[in-house]
Amino acid sequence: MKQKKWIPTCNERGLKGVITVELSYLLPIILMIFLTVVYVTFYYHDKNILIGAASETAAVGAQLERKPDENGQTDLAGFYQDRIQGKLILFSGAEATVNITRKWVEINVYAERRWMQLHVVQRAAMAEPETAIRRLWMLEKAAEAVKKEESETGDDPVKIKDNQTDQKQTGQIGTGTGAAGERK
Repeated sequence: MKQKKWIPTCNERGLKGVITVELSYLLPIILMIFLTVVYVTFYYHDKNILIGAASETAAVGAQLERKPDENGQTDLAGFYQDRIQGKLILFSGAEATVNITRKWVEINVYAERRWMQLHVVQRAAMAEPETAIRRLWMLEKAAEAVKKEESETGDDPVKIKDNQTDQKQTGQIGTGTGAAGERK
């Protein structure tokens, strides 16, 4: 015959059910903290994905506005949806609107899931390097004309100065004065 192995009970070891009761209170609190950390991590992950895709779409949109497709328009909302497709965890139904003005391409993104909401706005300035190049070219041409006129008449050089601002004439982008000193 086999002998039964003797296992001491909790009462024999001096333990009571106190540990079980304490763990029954602590376990839901620990689980709640863990789930909160997971949700916050997912929230910031999706937020960073939305911000990055909106920023990229705005920058690409500013460049594509200079060279539209055959229809004369660019599909920036579709481009944005391609950027975020399959990358989001919580906010899978994010919607983007594109506003294009003369100076800006603006992407507004709104995402919502139950009690969490996310709104992202990204802008990119319209690039117009040809305007700055034309202004510089016209300024250099005006300076050459002044030098040519100066050499023909033999007078002192004419200095063009804008009294309202301290802008230099060469290479300055923005409002300045023309060759004759009047405001543009």
